[in-house]
Amino acid sequence: AVSLGVGKGELGLLLGTFTGAQALIFFLLGRTRRWQYELWPFWAGQAGIVGGLVLLWRCSDFFPLAVALGTIGVGTGTTYTMSLFYSLHGRSAKGGYAGLHEAILQSGALAGPITGGAAAQAYSLRAPALVCIGVVFMSITAQAIGRGYARKRSE
Repeated sequence: AVSLGVGKGELGLLLGTFTGAQALIFFLLGRTRRWQYELWPFWAGQAGIVGGLVLLWRCSDFFPLAVALGTIGVGTGTTYTMSLFYSLHGRSAKGGYAGLHEAILQSGALAGPITGGAAAQAYSLRAPALVCIGVVFMSITAQAIGRGYARKRSE
């Protein structure tokens, strides 16, 4: 970020925007049940992540970057909360499923910086945003295929 012209103080505020947005959405989703058993918040969260990543890829000014990171924070907070809820819902032995959920997410937390760093080294400092957009689209595709498969099984 500093190489792209973002000051060190601004960088701290930008990272705070991301984590603050995540914390806010965790709080809000924890206080309401309207999102449960609905797919639209999950799709909206992923669309927000993609939109934020596009802004992150294209912009260098503080305000658009703050909007981008806030949007990504809301999207990741939404998808995290929903995926954890659905991985635990209706299960008697929740511990193993929570562990599996976290293992899958943390494998992404490990692979993401490695792949993003490789893309930045090979192409440009903005390439990791494009890598992330690709990953989100692959995830959406896998979800659509899984949903189609589940519908066929229930018929």
